[in-house]
Amino acid sequence: MRSMDRASEGAVMRKRVFTATQLEIPEGAVKGRIVWDYVVGIGGIHLLALLAFVPWFFSWSGVVLAIAGVFFFGQGVNFGYHRLLTHRALKVPKWLEYTLVVIALCCLQDTPIKWVTHHRAHHRFSDKRGDPHSPFVNFFWGHMGWLFRENRSVRSAAAFNEYAGELMGNRFYRLLERHMWLWNGVYVLHAALFYMAGFAIAAVVTTVLSPRRTVMFRQIVQRLMTTARFESYYWDLQDHGLKGGPNLGEAKLDYLATLRSR
Repeated sequence: MRSMDRASEGAVMRKRVFTATQLEIPEGAVKGRIVWDYVVGIGGIHLLALLAFVPWFFSWSGVVLAIAGVFFFGQGVNFGYHRLLTHRALKVPKWLEYTLVVIALCCLQDTPIKWVTHHRAHHRFSDKRGDPHSPFVNFFWGHMGWLFRENRSVRSAAAFNEYAGELMGNRFYRLLERHMWLWNGVYVLHAALFYMAGFAIAAVVTTVLSPRRTVMFRQIVQRLMTTARFESYYWDLQDHGLKGGPNLGEAKLDYLATLRSR
């Protein structure tokens, strides 16, 4: 009974803490101003993902590539956008920094300047009203609602200069910010490469493993194995002193003829 009472008391305390810290939507979030780029992009990706349930689009190799892609492309965001650009936790050559950014763009998480601005604002106002995506507003807001409403406190030139000034001073990052087609093009190109790679692999496999070539391959393997077994048998006889018989070539022909007659 005491353990149950303590559990209920803990639940009440957590509810009180959550209620006491529940936040209003950030002041910069404009009511009725929807960021349609995110709505269409996120909604479209989730709808396309449902094609995996259509047999014509499904393959286990695709499942494996999807899982591997989460880890590979995710490093562009985790290692590139987050640790490198936002927190400056390490220094790397510029070519590697830009490579990580290009990989991150394949995750469709917007430009480096916007990502860094949002995350630095999150750390400055963590779980306060200025936090762009605090779960203390509500679950949907913390999960994805904050993406769909325009928030001028983190989506303006002033905010970009305040939170990501060093990126604004870099020509590469300014180009990505000014030209939406550049970073969207990176995503489309990487998706197209995956699509074309699938056809290329299928063409190679179909050509190499066509029925005729499969039969030929199987015959070659069988001949090699047969020859290897006979030579092992023949030399075993020689080692046991059974010499003076036919030479290796003649014995092989006799052995293969015996196999074919079976």
